[in-house]
Amino acid sequence: MTEYIKNVNEFVSNVDTSDKEFPTSVEELSELLEKIENDTFMKFHNKVIFDISGHTLRYTEIAKTYLVEKVQYLLKVAYITHMVVSVIIMCVFLTFIMKQIREQMNVMRVLTNIIFTIPLPVFKSVPKLQNFIETGKII
Repeated sequence: MTEYIKNVNEFVSNVDTSDKEFPTSVEELSELLEKIENDTFMKFHNKVIFDISGHTLRYTEIAKTYLVEKVQYLLKVAYITHMVVSVIIMCVFLTFIMKQIREQMNVMRVLTNIIFTIPLPVFKSVPKLQNFIETGKII
């Protein structure tokens, strides 16, 4: 980096800033372009730029490869985590929720049996019981 800065300062100090006319003919322009291309600083500058861009491309390729590998790994971790958590949720559901559902089904079965064991004359004679069986509300 210091070599580059040194060369830039040298190039800037060597630039002739006197008033010159701009080239107007094709020959003058091509001569000026050739002079610029053959300047030692411009050759050095072009080599540095190509070197920097080459290294930048290489670092970009390395970073891209690293990111692709990391994303693939994290996707696998996410899939495995999803499967494990899904199994855990199903086990919790089957263990706790199904137990409560079975208990409620048992209560409903017992209540149904009790309702159908009540004789019809008793059922018709008690309006609260009749209302409870028909609407499910205790009033």
